[in-house]
Amino acid sequence: ENALIDFGLEEIDSVIGKLRRSNLLGILGPPKGGKTRMANYLVGKCLDAGLNVVVWPLEGNSEEWEAMQTALLVRKQSGSSLDSKKILERKYENDDIRQLVIAAKTQMATDFNRGKLSFIEGTAYLEDFIDILKQHYESENAYDVVVIDSLVNIESRARVSKSEKISEAYMLFKRFLVNGLKVPPLGIVPAQLKQSYVDFLRKNPGEDIDVTAGGESAETIRSPDEIIGLFSSKEERNAGIMNIYSVGTRHSQTFDNFAARCELACCYFYSDPELNK
Repeated sequence: ENALIDFGLEEIDSVIGKLRRSNLLGILGPPKGGKTRMANYLVGKCLDAGLNVVVWPLEGNSEEWEAMQTALLVRKQSGSSLDSKKILERKYENDDIRQLVIAAKTQMATDFNRGKLSFIEGTAYLEDFIDILKQHYESENAYDVVVIDSLVNIESRARVSKSEKISEAYMLFKRFLVNGLKVPPLGIVPAQLKQSYVDFLRKNPGEDIDVTAGGESAETIRSPDEIIGLFSSKEERNAGIMNIYSVGTRHSQTFDNFAARCELACCYFYSDPELNK
């Protein structure tokens, strides 16, 4: 009952199995490196499985997330890789593409076999963001999965340092996932790598992402149960290749670093054994 979804990537699933209720998954990566796109990919898997999801987009907004979910659904249903930005701007190459988008949006709104997707808008404050998560659960959407993108952007009404804010927020959020609701949800939190580590990986592309790589606060590494790292060069991303690293885990098994196929424009990831020979 507690096992919710897998990654749909054999290299990870064969080792860690499914993500579970009360787990906190951290997704580390550089700016514009695919973190939010990976989170959207996982949200799409949750919705397909009939799981309810709430997203608190502290970077970006709900319209961008809805466009990404639409692009992902179009990709899974028709095989067409459509840029979510074009959906957001309503710029379609032809009427066939427009009809695919309309069909995907209609399904998202009316297919009761899919989970419900809702959003919390506005700034998150350290002092009451857990209360807002509870209120949303009780009044809007009894969610199975909660995504905060990104928790390092949390604010405080008190005079505390950025590192202290983030550390406290991660610890409060993890405690909430375990004990805050009668049915514990799964948490997903993207976070940026330290800029110094981004520079290091660019100069040393064969190196691992390790537990010193978390930006802003050590809790970005300590609090999550599982952490994956995403890092590919611009050339690799343009070629549809994403390098995925096992950064840290509370469990004994870690997967080997590997390359996967990615269509970032529509938030789609899949395994390709040929990339890892």
